[in-house]
Amino acid sequence: VQNLAYDLLKVPLLWRMSSDARGYILWIARMLGWLYVDLDRVVDSAAGYKGRCALVFAAAVCVWLCVRIVQAFVTFVASSLLSIMKEGDGDRADATAGTSESKKSR
Repeated sequence: VQNLAYDLLKVPLLWRMSSDARGYILWIARMLGWLYVDLDRVVDSAAGYKGRCALVFAAAVCVWLCVRIVQAFVTFVASSLLSIMKEGDGDRADATAGTSESKKSR
């Protein structure tokens, strides 16, 4: 209660978190942001401007690789589901062809 006025000033800067997928993604984004800021400070003190440029390039490459991995995973899952659906359609077509042949033979 003593620091209520000060704490209320910080409210717009706070992250709104939840336990669903959106909250989890926000938590990861916040952690990655903190990691980048910490690395930026360390690299800036150790290597200066060139080190910061290398850090930005490395971060961009990491983001690109993550996007490519997610894209490959989604493509794999989608192609697997499509092949399963095609196999299921083929089984149904074989089953209906077999029943129509058995009706003709009667």
